[in-house]
Parts: sequence; C-alpha cells; structure tokens
Amino acid sequence: MTTRAGTDASTRRPPLVDGWSLAIIGLVALQPFASVLAENALKIVHPEEVLRDGVIWTVLVTIAFVGLRLATRSTPPLTVAAAFVAGSLSFWNFGRFLPYEPATPANRWIAIALWLLVTTLLVVLAVRLATLAAARTFLVLLLAVWTLGSFALYATARPAVASGDRPTSYAGPAFEPFVERPNVYWLMLDEHARSDQVRRWTGVDNSWFSDALTDRGFSTSESSQSGYLFTHLSLTSTLAMEYAFTPGHDYHSEYPLAVPFLAGDNPVVETFEANGYRYVFAPDGRFEWARCSSTRGDRTCIDPIGGALVTGEPRSNLMRSTPIGSFGIDSVHNDLDSVVDGVETLRADDPARPLFVFAHILSPHYPHRYEQDCSERQPWVEGLWFSGPERAAAYGNEVDCVDHDVVRAVDRLLVDDPNAVIIVQSDHGSSLTFNWSRPYEEWTAENFAERFGVVNAIRLPGSCRDRSIEGEPLVNTYRIVLACLAGTEPDLLETRTFFSGPISELREVPSESAPER
Repeated sequence: MTTRAGTDASTRRPPLVDGWSLAIIGLVALQPFASVLAENALKIVHPEEVLRDGVIWTVLVTIAFVGLRLATRSTPPLTVAAAFVAGSLSFWNFGRFLPYEPATPANRWIAIALWLLVTTLLVVLAVRLATLAAARTFLVLLLAVWTLGSFALYATARPAVASGDRPTSYAGPAFEPFVERPNVYWLMLDEHARSDQVRRWTGVDNSWFSDALTDRGFSTSESSQSGYLFTHLSLTSTLAMEYAFTPGHDYHSEYPLAVPFLAGDNPVVETFEANGYRYVFAPDGRFEWARCSSTRGDRTCIDPIGGALVTGEPRSNLMRSTPIGSFGIDSVHNDLDSVVDGVETLRADDPARPLFVFAHILSPHYPHRYEQDCSERQPWVEGLWFSGPERAAAYGNEVDCVDHDVVRAVDRLLVDDPNAVIIVQSDHGSSLTFNWSRPYEEWTAENFAERFGVVNAIRLPGSCRDRSIEGEPLVNTYRIVLACLAGTEPDLLETRTFFSGPISELREVPSESAPER
C-alpha cells in the first residue's frame, strides 16, 4: 500500500530553478565577454562597454532559461542548464572554427547547417552527461575557472595601461600667432600605398591622382614615408610632430596611448586652438580607439554614418565570432561625402571661426567598399577568402575608386573655400606581400617599402605654395603647415622608420635595411 507521503514524493516536480543552475547560466553567459577582456587587456579602450553588454546578455539568457523551464517543468533544471552551456559555447565560438565571411551564399548556408548539426550533437551530449552525479560540480568548476579566471587575468593585466612611458611630443616653441587663418582639412586615407608601390604590387597605375592634386594647387611627394607600420602609432607621431615612439622606452599598452592624441591633446591641435581654431574630428567609427566619444569641450565631432543596428568595435568583434557575423555586419563609418557634409554644416553655423578638420577615412583599408565600377558593394567584404591575386586586384580597385572620391571631395571643399589648406595623406602603405607573424629578421627591403611608402600631398597657403615636400616624412607635416601659417621656417626632422610587432618590441630599422625612397 502506497502512503500519501510516498505518492507526493514520487510525483513532485523538479524546482523551476535552483542556485546551481542559475550559477551555471550566469557563468556561461559572461564567458565570451570575460575572454574578450582577458585577450585584449592592454588594447581595449572601453572595457565598461564590454561589461555592460555582458550583463545585458546574461539577463537575457537568464530570462530565456526561466522561460524554457516553464515549458519543461518535468525536466531537472541542471539538464536544461547543461543544454544552454553547449549551445552558448557553440554560438560564441562559431567564428573560430567556421568562416564568418563565406565566399558565397551557398557556402554560408552550408556553414550554418554544419554549425546547427554540431550544436545539436553537443546539446544532446550535454543533456546526457547532465544525468551523471558529478555533472553539476564539473560544470560549475569548469565555467568558474574559465570565466572568473578570465576576469582575474584582465584585472591583473589592465593596470599596466595606466603605467609605462607616454609618447614623445614636440617640445619646441609654439607656432603662434598665425599671420593667416585658413580652414585646414586633413584627409587621412588608411592603408593607401604610395603610387609606385600600388603599381608594383597591383599593376594599377594611379599616377593620375598626383597630377589631379597638383592641378588643384597641391605640392606632392613620390618618396615620402611613414615612420611606423600601424595606424595608431603613425597618427600619434604626426600629431606629436616627433617620432613619438622610440626603442628603449617602457611602453605597456598600444591603442589606449593614441586616444588622448586623437581627442586633441597634442601640440598640433593645441596650436590651432591657441590661434582661434575649432578642432573637428571625423573618425571612421569602426575602431574602438578612434571615435567621437573621445572629444570633449569645445572640440567637436562629425558623427559616423549608422543606424540602430549598425555598430563598431568592440561589439562588432564579438558578433563576428557568432553565426550572425556570417551574414555580414554593417559598420558605422564616415566617408568623404559625409565628412564634407559635416564640414559644410559646421561652417554654416559659425562661418567666421576657422576649422581644423581631421578625417580618418578607412579606405582603401578593408572592408572592401567598391565594385569594379566604383559603385558601393552590398555588403562590404573583408576578403578573408581572397587568394593573393584577388587581394591585390581588390586593393588596386579600392585605391582607384577612393582616389576619384578624394578629388571630388577636394573640389567640393574648394568651391566655397578656395583658400583652404588641404592635406591628403595615408598613415602607412599596404600589406599585400607579407603576414604579421613574420619576425623582424625575415622582413625584406621590399616589404618595408610597401608598408612605409605613403601618399603625401599638401595644398599650402599661397605664400608657401611653391615649397616642395618631396621626400618629407609624415612627422614633418605640421612642422611645415604650422610654420607656413605663422610665417616662419620649419625645423624639419630626418626620415626614420621603426618596426613593431607588439609595441614592446619596437626597434629602429637601420639605414641598410630601410626601404629605398
């Protein structure tokens, strides 16, 4: 005979949730965000955004878990939690094992189908393993070590960002007062190689670009070089008017060092401001270390183009690791038209005040934006599946198309601002002939020539327009421009070039290994 108490015990349903299952759900939801922080502790600029997204994701996953438990009340909560673990780890690591940018739509759907199959098998396996007595302890320990350990690694490494040496800045006399105050526009084309290097590695002859700028009053150089291999080091050096990073210093971080410079804390912007200028930053917006939130006070920003579903780093990097990334992720961005539109608005608001505009145009750097006829690709592609010849062809096309866009933008600026000073430059050259895992000793003069060779064209005021800039390194850009505006002679630096993998491995390229100019 069955007792009433025995009947109740045998028919009692598992609890809706318990502390163990909630701990498992919370840890697995936070795991990808903790890993991103740990892997980028010295590079990430806005860790609070990653943490905020992690908390939001954890809340959403917990709500989904509770909802599923309501539909599966007869199933133990640990079983459902284990299924979530398998699904979450598969979702967030999709991009590590399958391409987030397939070559064709068919390949995309094949990859998605494989992911769904693998995920289903993992969920089934997790559900079966959850019946083992040690499953609960194993999952909690595994996720705690992985997630909390990642947070601990980040917390240990992060303080180094605030320590170490700072970039060197120009320490000479300020170039003031100016004798003339034209608007100054700096159009920086990311990864645009010098014309001889474009022709050498892609076969595209864009010599017409230099001719077109010369016709519009620019001085041009066919032998200028960047001092550095990477954008954030090159831009900082140009704004510092010094070789800002040199061997022998204790640099602990990379991208965070550039943030205050781009925000305007540099001798170039401060000299313009001392002469009544307003600093206008027009970032591409995709990079976390270079975006509008960096500016403050009277300094302003031309916001990148984007909508509610368009994003940039660090969120876009997280999304690329998931199946969502395989469908293409639209990035916020500024292009030459949006920059000129923003300039026209600012000038109309206060026409008497001169502007110093710094526009970072992420082209011809990937993602590739242009079709063969220079119409916009839909969607843009990073070309991860391109062969070597396909990469060279795509890059050559990007160069040709963005060059035409630059000429049109220059013409738009000059229509209403014929006295404008306009600087068209790149931060460094292309990377078609090498990979970043190659150690310094294996780099050749040809590799260095490709990466260090840059576009350099400056439309100076009429009083200085006959000045040659041939061979001038980027570090001399504002030594020349500011001295011209002040009516003085510039103190120019010699060309130097520096190699860096991690910034702690910075070394100067000796003259016998330096690229030929």
